[in-house]
Amino acid sequence: MLFLVLIILGHSVISLFQGKFQQAMIMAPLLIVVYIFGLAKNDDHDPDPNHREDPPSENQESEDDDAK
Repeated sequence: MLFLVLIILGHSVISLFQGKFQQAMIMAPLLIVVYIFGLAKNDDHDPDPNHREDPPSENQESEDDDAK
């Protein structure tokens, strides 16, 4: 997907430097589609609701030890 975005951006930049504004802007809707596709792909990864943080290791001092 990164390769596709780089090609589209490169095409748009080159077209703008050549003075072809319409040809450069025709790629904007495709970039929006790629952005929405990327958002949907990231939303599919839901964190595990049963995942709990690891308990503190025995080597770490707890807050109670600091208070003593």
